[in-house]
Amino acid sequence: MKSLTLKIVIGYILWTVLWLGLTIFGNPENGVSGFFYLTITGLPFSLLGWNIQPNGGIFSLIVVGAIGTFQWLFLSLWWRSKK
Repeated sequence: MKSLTLKIVIGYILWTVLWLGLTIFGNPENGVSGFFYLTITGLPFSLLGWNIQPNGGIFSLIVVGAIGTFQWLFLSLWWRSKK
């Protein structure tokens, strides 16, 4: 992976870990907010998380975060292949 692709993937992983941490160690209602934020920043494929488990729990944050990470990875690789 090139530098930009790696930065995008690491950034989105850190974004997911932030919301997981806020949910685990903070108020559990942060899980709902994190679920919405991860869904919005991972559109359109992260909407699949709504079909798997849309409750804002730890598992749903992991699912939406993973889907968003894969989407940004493949999108970044696609942008790189167009150059």
